[in-house]
Amino acid sequence: MASNQPTHTVKGYTYSVWLRYLELTSIASFMSLTLISVTLLVRQTAEAPPAGLGWIIAGGFLAALLFADFASGFVHWAADNWGAPTWPVLGSAFIRPFREHHTDAEDITRHDFVELNGNNCLVSLPTFWMAFAFELTPGWRLFQGVFWICLAWWVLGTNQFHAWAHSPKLAWPVRWLQRTRLILSREHHDVHHEFPHNRNYCITTGWMNPLLRGVRFFELLEWGLERVTGVQPMHRQLSGARLEGKDPWPIDGVEVA
Repeated sequence: MASNQPTHTVKGYTYSVWLRYLELTSIASFMSLTLISVTLLVRQTAEAPPAGLGWIIAGGFLAALLFADFASGFVHWAADNWGAPTWPVLGSAFIRPFREHHTDAEDITRHDFVELNGNNCLVSLPTFWMAFAFELTPGWRLFQGVFWICLAWWVLGTNQFHAWAHSPKLAWPVRWLQRTRLILSREHHDVHHEFPHNRNYCITTGWMNPLLRGVRFFELLEWGLERVTGVQPMHRQLSGARLEGKDPWPIDGVEVA
């Protein structure tokens, strides 16, 4: 039976017009809260400037970047390896997009700005509350504000950086950012798309990937989860399937290239 739900079409994609409205509202809210938060933080800092102001701002900026990169890797690892696309809510909204990405890696480049970044704007909205959540000394208050506001923007940038890592044509400033490894590069991210897709999960800058690999962070998590649940991570299931002459990616029978 055909759905009577209103739809929106962009670049060949058709999806719920209500989802489109939610994405647009999320982006508008994100930008508005950024302006409000930065203004409030500047006023607070002007009233009681802390010592080492420049170092505090730089530290908050860098800490937010590293945490965003780590968080992107953790979410990516979880969606690639655990759960099923058929799960209600999480399956369709969270797990399926990550796994379908392995069947058509350039699909992400065909989304417009709103579709690509609306969800990340939505999940970042609570960070603006966190920027002023605790009463602290002037120095820590500034660090708190810079960290959470910058984290929101790094999370917003993550999907865009990821899309650029798959884009065949890029403007020269983006290519420069990739070459200098200030954002995720194609070469670094291509490693993740090598079978069985169990390396380089972090997709903001990729800076955290060597550290997490060095301490075997995800391997230890997988060992613990397998001990508790008896379920293997998806990349090990894929490796086992390949040994049997198969190469399935478990999304409605779709196979990984």
